[in-house]
Formats: sequence, structure tokens, C-alpha cells
Amino acid sequence: MTYKYIKKANLHLHSNYSDGIHSVHSILKMVQKRGFDVIAITDHNEIKGSLKAFELGKKQNLLILPGIEIFFKLNRKIKELLIYFENPEELKSFYEKFIDKQFMLSFSNMREFEVFIKEIRKLQGAIVLPHPSSKKGFARRDFKTFDFDGFEIISASHKLKQNKELTAFNFACKDKLQMGGADFHIWPAGLNSAYTLLNSNNAITQSELFANLIRKKKTIEFVPTGKPLPFLKRFTKLIITSPNIIYYLFRKAF
Repeated sequence: MTYKYIKKANLHLHSNYSDGIHSVHSILKMVQKRGFDVIAITDHNEIKGSLKAFELGKKQNLLILPGIEIFFKLNRKIKELLIYFENPEELKSFYEKFIDKQFMLSFSNMREFEVFIKEIRKLQGAIVLPHPSSKKGFARRDFKTFDFDGFEIISASHKLKQNKELTAFNFACKDKLQMGGADFHIWPAGLNSAYTLLNSNNAITQSELFANLIRKKKTIEFVPTGKPLPFLKRFTKLIITSPNIIYYLFRKAF
């Protein structure tokens, strides 16, 4: 099928406001150089980078989706969740209500977590499971249980086998969006490792994209694209970013 509009999107990027090493200014230059039209800065439990990108993106012909990747505890295990909003005000409301004072949310059981998911919905948030095959991801049996909108079927942080398994598994989740995400922290070339193509015959505006992301509309086709980072880059990314996130968490906690 031929589409009138095709946009290149990466909705999972980290800046130096959390555990990435690049400034928001640098990231915007990198994504433009590599042909991206739509991005989201999704720092861990932090929104400063996302808000800054939203303001700068207006001047650079980039569509910026406000977002955050939260760390939280579920049954004493650390998990992660990508949450997006249509505008910065809604992102701020979520942050002030749940993250600003408590920082690390903790849920002792699935029922408590499901209540939290409903609260995100009340605040008009879209919910995506990042790198679901990682240790901080969710089990596949949970994919149908939770009220979420999509999952990263292709992640630059996965191994090739994990991406293939999720590709096969996605047929059981046809009502969810399948996405590709770079989980970008360090390597500029990694931006093109995994991303999402947005295909539509309607203009892909902020409101149109978000309406599709929360599945109120089906006018945009989400096409996950790419492959994992090479092993050496995945390994060095872990080595480099681990001290960053430990320092960041310590700084926020105290």
C-alpha cells in the first residue's frame, strides 16, 4: 500500500538528565541528521529533558511527544514502563502526582499495579512496555492482562533471538501497537538500530499521533524496524550507563 505520509520515529531516548550521556541539544541534532521526524525523550523518572525537547522541537520542525520511562517496584522486582502524553501539561501533572515526591513507586501486588494503570488512564496517558524481554520487562502472559497500548517488539537492547521471539508472539496481541525503540543512551549510530515507521494518509500531527497511540484512532500504521545493537556496544552501554543511573537514583533519593 502506498501512503501519503511516512514519518520516522524513535520514542525511547535518554538524555543526560537521567542515565544518557548526551544533552537534549545534541540529541536533537543527531536525530535530524539521521532523518527522524518524531521523537520522545523518555528519561528515567525525570521529565526535564522531555520538556526541554518539546520547546526546542517547535523551532526545528520536529514532532516531540512528551514522555517518561518510570522505574518502579512490583513484587519487590524493578520494572520499567514508558508513558506518553499529548502535551507537556499532562506530563507535568502525572510527574507531580506520582514521581516528584515519592520518586520510586512500589506495588506489593498486581492489583495495586492495575489501580496505578487506571490512574494513568485518568490523566490521559498512553502506556507502552519497553524491551519486554529484558529483566525489567514483563512476562508475555501479562501482555493481555494489562490495559496498555503497545510494546517494543524490536528493541536495540534485546538480543536478536528475543526480537525474533517477540515478532512471532505479536500475533497473539493484535489489538496492541508494535513498536521499535533504540533505548538510546550513548551510541549515535544506535538511533538507527531500532525505530518505528509511521505510515498514514492523514497528516501526522501531534493530536493525530497521540490518538493512534492510545488506540482511539487507527489512521496510522506503526511499523517496527531494525535490529539489536552489536554485542560489544550493548555491553559497553551497560558498563557506562550503570554508574550513571546509580548516581542519578542516589541523587534523587537524597
